[in-house]
Amino acid sequence: MVPFSALAGAGEEDDPSVDPDRFLGADSAEPGAWASPPRAWPEDRVLQRETLGVIQMAIEDLPDAQREVIRLRDIEGWTPMEVAEALEITDGNQRVLLHRARSKVRAALERYMDPDIAEGAA
Repeated sequence: MVPFSALAGAGEEDDPSVDPDRFLGADSAEPGAWASPPRAWPEDRVLQRETLGVIQMAIEDLPDAQREVIRLRDIEGWTPMEVAEALEITDGNQRVLLHRARSKVRAALERYMDPDIAEGAA
């Protein structure tokens, strides 16, 4: 038996959660501030079946450890401590995995909701 904590980095890239091009550079008046902030999504569109399918596909595409943590936290409603104990990982590792998972799901939603972002990232 291998704990999830041993798998957390296996096969995962160390890419940033959000594309660095979305932030202002060091030479700007506000280094690190959003250059292209996230936009609000219309609630009725987010709740559509097609959009929920995008979310589900994004979760399915996550690495195993991230998928399990986001499923337990955001779908099943477990507490951070319950997830850490069940998966035999530290609370910090649980938070990192959840952050990475949510960032990837958010990026998939941004590409779906605003095709201009997908084009700009390409």
